Amino acid sequence: MGILNELFSDGGVGSHGQLTGNLLALAGAEASAAEIKKLLLNLTAKVDKLETWRLTALSALVENAQKRDLPRTELGLDDELLDSLNLIVENNEAGTGDRVAALRLLANISDDAKQVRDILHRQLGALSPTPLFDLALDELNKRDPATAPLLTHWKSYSPNRKNRVLQHILNDEKKTLGLLFAIDNKLVLPGEIGAAFRQLLKQHRNETIRKQAAAHFGKQNTQRDQLVTERLAGMNPLKGVAASGEQLFTTHCAACHKLGNIGNAAGPDLAAIADKSPRALLTAILNPNQAVEDRFSVYALATKNGTQLAGMISNEGANSVTLMDLNGQQRQILRADIKSLTGLGRSLMPEGFEQVFSDQQLADLISHINASAHPPKLFPGNKPTVVNEDDDNTLSLTAATAEIYGDSLMFEEKHRNLGFWRAPNDRAAWSFKTKRAGIYNVQLNWALDGKAKANRIQLRIGQNEIVHAVDSTGTWDQYRSVNLGTVKLDEGEQRAIVQAVTPISGFVIDLKSLKLTRKED
Repeated sequence: MGILNELFSDGGVGSHGQLTGNLLALAGAEASAAEIKKLLLNLTAKVDKLETWRLTALSALVENAQKRDLPRTELGLDDELLDSLNLIVENNEAGTGDRVAALRLLANISDDAKQVRDILHRQLGALSPTPLFDLALDELNKRDPATAPLLTHWKSYSPNRKNRVLQHILNDEKKTLGLLFAIDNKLVLPGEIGAAFRQLLKQHRNETIRKQAAAHFGKQNTQRDQLVTERLAGMNPLKGVAASGEQLFTTHCAACHKLGNIGNAAGPDLAAIADKSPRALLTAILNPNQAVEDRFSVYALATKNGTQLAGMISNEGANSVTLMDLNGQQRQILRADIKSLTGLGRSLMPEGFEQVFSDQQLADLISHINASAHPPKLFPGNKPTVVNEDDDNTLSLTAATAEIYGDSLMFEEKHRNLGFWRAPNDRAAWSFKTKRAGIYNVQLNWALDGKAKANRIQLRIGQNEIVHAVDSTGTWDQYRSVNLGTVKLDEGEQRAIVQAVTPISGFVIDLKSLKLTRKED
C-alpha cells in the first residue's frame, strides 16, 4: 500500500496508469478500512482529469469501502467529483469505457437517488452505446420498480435492444405487470414480443400474468405434430429465399444458434444436423420439445432478493451457477444468493413460432439453414473478413471482403468487383462492426453496360431494408456512386446482404463497394 500511495504523492503514475489502476483494484480487496480511505483521498486530490485507470480504481475502491461501511463523507468524494462524472457520462464524444466507468462510480457514490435515476434513464436511448445501455438497465433494476421509463424509447429500439429490455422486465413480477399494462394501452404491440418471451409470460407462475398473456397472445397450440403437418403443406409449394431467411435467423435465432459467421454457439449446432429435410427442420422449429437434450433444458431461478430468472445452465462452479437467458446473455449467480433452482423439463427454444412466422418466412428460414451448409465461393483476391469502422466513422464494404454465394456471381480480380450477377440465388454478404449505435448514410459504387434493364437490388443492413433500381452507367468500365439513403444501426457486429429482386433481366450490376458513413450526432 505504501508504494501505491507514494506513486500519487510523487506524481509517479505517468504512463503506468492502467497498471496502477489494476493494482489499486486488487489492493482494495485486501486493504484495511484506513488504507482504502487513504488511497481514495490520494486518488481524488488535485485531480485535473479523470483518466480511465483512475475511474477503474475509484470504482473498485468505493465498492470495497461500502463493504466496510465507510461513510462517503470520509472518502473525499465531493460534489465536484460527482459533477465531473456526470459530464463524462453525458459526453457522447468520450470513450464508451470511460462513460461506463463514470456511470458505475456515479451510481455507487451519489446520495441523490432521483438524480441518479434521471441520469440512468437518459442512457436508455436507441443510440446509446450498448455497454452503457446495459449498465443503465442493471442499475435501474436495483433502483426503480417502474416499467414506464424502460419503455420511453421502445418504438425506436432495434429487435435486439427490445429483447434486452424485455429480459430485464420479465425478471421482476411488478415490472411484468407494467408491461402487460403497456400492451393493454397499445404502448407496446403484441407483435413486438418475441416467441420466447410470449412463452414465459403464458407460463408465468402468477395467474394474473398468465391470463393476460393468453388474452394478448392467444392460447398455445398443443397439437404440435399436427401443426407441423399443416404448416408443411402450406410451405411446400413456396420457394424459400435464403437472404430473407438470414435476416429472420439474425433476429430470432442468433442469440442461441450459430450459422457461418452469425450468432452464438450456445445452442445445438445447426450446420451439423444430419437431416435437413423441410419436415425435420420445421419440426425442430415448431416442436422443439419433441427431443430435448438435458444440457439445453431451461431452468427457473429465484434469488433471495426476489429476482426471477429463466435460462439454460451454461456453466456450474463450486460457488456459482451461470445462466444464459433468452437474449443470449450470460449471468453468473452465487449459490449463496439462490433461493430456488428448478428444471422446467423443456427446451430453452420456445414453442409458438407459428404465431411469428408466415409460411413464406418459414420457407425462407429453412432455405437459409440449408444454404449455410455450403461455404462462400472462393476466388483469387477475395478474402471475406469482418470490416471495422475506421477513424473517419466510415465502413467500406468492398467486393474483395464480401462473402459470395449463388450460381453465377463471381469476384472479378481484374476489376475488383462482383460481376456476372444474374441468378436468382446470387447474393453477397458482409460482416462489419460499428463502434457505437448511430445513423449511417449508404453509398453504392457500381457499373452497368448499355441501357438499364429495370433490375432492382435489395439491400438488407442490420434491421433495415433498401430496394434500389439499378441504372446504367454507360459501360462496364464506367463506375458511378449514388446515395441509397440512411440506415439506423446498433453498436457491434452487423450483417449486410445484397440480392437481386426477381424477376431478373440479363446482368444486374457490377458492384464494387458499399460505403457506410456515420451522420453527425
